[in-house]
Amino acid sequence: MEPTIHPADRGLRRTTAVVLVVAAIGAIAVLALVREWMFARAVASTPEQFVVQMRQWIGLVAAGSGACLAVLAAYAVFKARRAAFERRWPLERSRVLVDTPVRRGDAVVPVVRMLRLVAAITFAFAIGMFAVAWRLLAQSPG
Repeated sequence: MEPTIHPADRGLRRTTAVVLVVAAIGAIAVLALVREWMFARAVASTPEQFVVQMRQWIGLVAAGSGACLAVLAAYAVFKARRAAFERRWPLERSRVLVDTPVRRGDAVVPVVRMLRLVAAITFAFAIGMFAVAWRLLAQSPG
């Protein structure tokens, strides 16, 4: 029996390329702005004040990163549950970037296990980021 192919979605390819280019340009712009902001804060503050401010900002960024990782872990768990329920990978209504062979029945079990493992590891990283944020923000006065 010839394997069924889940066809690639050209619109998703275009959208992904555009999002990646815009995100890269945005990241470069944000880094340039943050660099200038940090230089201005360093000049306007004493070294002790600057360290406290950076701890606060790094703590906030760590908390935000932890939240993003937690959402990603929840999404992986959701996809694993759907794949286990449908007994199909990729899922019936999913859009894929490349033509993908469809797995059915027992062939889906390794995919579900991998998604659950990725979710657990990602959630562990999220907890770690929250712990880093907690520690940094707890050290900040006020």
